[in-house]
Amino acid sequence: METGTHSNITKLDCFVCGVARGRVICLNGRKSKEHNFLEKLKLVLNNNDLFASIVNSNSPLVCRNCYRKVEQTYDFILQLKTSVSKYVTENSVPVKWDETLPATPESMNPEPQNAQPNCLRKKLKLMSPAKQVQNPTPSDNASNIPFIKHATLSSTCISLPDHGYSRLVDGEVSSESTILSNLKALLQGISAGKDSTSILLRELRTQSSTLTSRLPIFCSVLYKYRNLSKLEDNIDHFQDEIIAEMMKRVPLLLKVMLCVATPESENMKPSILPAIASAYSILMKHKYDNLSAYHRLTTIIAVNGGLDERGQTRLNQLGLMLSYSSGTSLKQEIKAMTEQRIAGNLKQNPLIKVNGDINVNDHLVVKRDEIRT
Repeated sequence: METGTHSNITKLDCFVCGVARGRVICLNGRKSKEHNFLEKLKLVLNNNDLFASIVNSNSPLVCRNCYRKVEQTYDFILQLKTSVSKYVTENSVPVKWDETLPATPESMNPEPQNAQPNCLRKKLKLMSPAKQVQNPTPSDNASNIPFIKHATLSSTCISLPDHGYSRLVDGEVSSESTILSNLKALLQGISAGKDSTSILLRELRTQSSTLTSRLPIFCSVLYKYRNLSKLEDNIDHFQDEIIAEMMKRVPLLLKVMLCVATPESENMKPSILPAIASAYSILMKHKYDNLSAYHRLTTIIAVNGGLDERGQTRLNQLGLMLSYSSGTSLKQEIKAMTEQRIAGNLKQNPLIKVNGDINVNDHLVVKRDEIRT
């Protein structure tokens, strides 16, 4: 009796769940490289030594179930960072005070005293030290990411530029940047100066403040055209209206920009118009957040051009467009406006018309001459 050769199928173990599976994926294989799985696993593990040990082991394998869970965890971490960034940006986090107020003659006097005014209680509260916040140790994989420090009352706020979120570092009291301090001192000198230049600059500051009004008769075009439909209707002469507003409302600022942007030969090119309009729009958006018509336009251009989240975040930090979260809301607003227009056009010019009695002699006639692409 002939006996056939019996072949056993060896099931390899997954290094995550430890279960022998029939179909596994090699970490150094083609699929792992195409989906950038190693970088995702490194972020999820949050431990460089452990990650290096796994990668350097003998043919590490992972089953499809664990492979999918690692990718889902990576996507959740990115979503969490984006959500936290939006929350920190749009909401102020209150700081609790656990230290007692400094000793004062009133507090040392055991006799009952009248209630202190609100203004005095606020001053005493500001004098007390802030509660220190304990923070987790930064992850190893984030150690090489550049960061920017901002001064706070009792700690230093570190902003990671890739995703725009921030964290606090305990026990480090730092002053604000030297450049920002110099700018504040310069502004204070203008406010207190009595020379002709300071007087003109204070007048310019007053003129620019009137542009922050929401009244239709006083508001800026950067506020008037925040609405998408108005921005679309006036897009062809939007730049010209910005320049006209500068000539009428802030002529001194326009003269200063012209002196800076025009070369010595006084050869003024047409490209100076978008340069001045952009600079003015960025400055006014920094002064009052609702003057955002220009930034809405640049955000629409960037999103339609396929700019990713990181690129939008970087341009937002440069003051050129809205944040990524605001851009997402803007896309939803555009989608809703488009659907509303389609529904309105179909009500006015329907593509299908019903003739005759529906129950007896019903037939449909397509109005081909009203079809629009």
